[in-house]
Amino acid sequence: MDFRELASARALYSRRAVGYDGENARRGEAARVLFAEIAAEIVRVMPVAGDTIDLGAGTGRFAEILGQRSAMLTSVDCSKDMLRVLMRRIQSAPVFASRVVCADVENMPFSDEGFDYAVCISVLQYLDLRAFAYECARILAVGSRITIGVVVVHQDDDSRWRDAEFQSDCEGRYYSRFRTEQDIDNAFHEQGLELISKIECPYRRNFSDLVSDKVRFTAREDLLAACEKYRSASDEVRQIYEIDDLGFTQHYRVFTFERTSNPS
Repeated sequence: MDFRELASARALYSRRAVGYDGENARRGEAARVLFAEIAAEIVRVMPVAGDTIDLGAGTGRFAEILGQRSAMLTSVDCSKDMLRVLMRRIQSAPVFASRVVCADVENMPFSDEGFDYAVCISVLQYLDLRAFAYECARILAVGSRITIGVVVVHQDDDSRWRDAEFQSDCEGRYYSRFRTEQDIDNAFHEQGLELISKIECPYRRNFSDLVSDKVRFTAREDLLAACEKYRSASDEVRQIYEIDDLGFTQHYRVFTFERTSNPS
């Protein structure tokens, strides 16, 4: 992520911080089920009583689950406003050792091999994949794990489905770069992180979700373009994403990698 993109992402999520949890709640049962599946997988694969880092922690949706199973939880995000919401959440939760750090997750101020477990949920699409994989391998001890939750795209998608550009209501534009499962596996494998677990979590989205998400788009033209991108897809892509007049299904995956060797 270059400086301009980081500044745009920081501004975007700073504006969304106060209402961010409410946005997710309004997405209804599909979002609730998705987050429950992610939480269950985290509990299943994470070590107990290690040092844990939450990368792109946002408002701390998983802070309590992580903190109660960790010797120390470090929550990292590029938005101070998101971290303020997170800190309020931690203060109201059962006591566990924690700290918050405002930083770019592609360039973190931590020593090598300092963490036993990492989690990164719904953030990877905003990052430089290979730079992030390298940084994760650097901060994780050999034998440590990282769990990543992200929307993936099909191998046969054309470029407009891989790269989405949105006009935010803050300065600049922000980008989502959706990758295939193979893209992600390859990037982490190159850094000595081997895939040990993957679960599939289909996530149904309605076009009305996009229209009601007023923070992400400034003009109705952007909203219509986003919806039309899905509606005008080829028959093959429509079948892959189960696109109909009401919405589409995102292919959400939760990967867990284990660090087996030194980063390249």
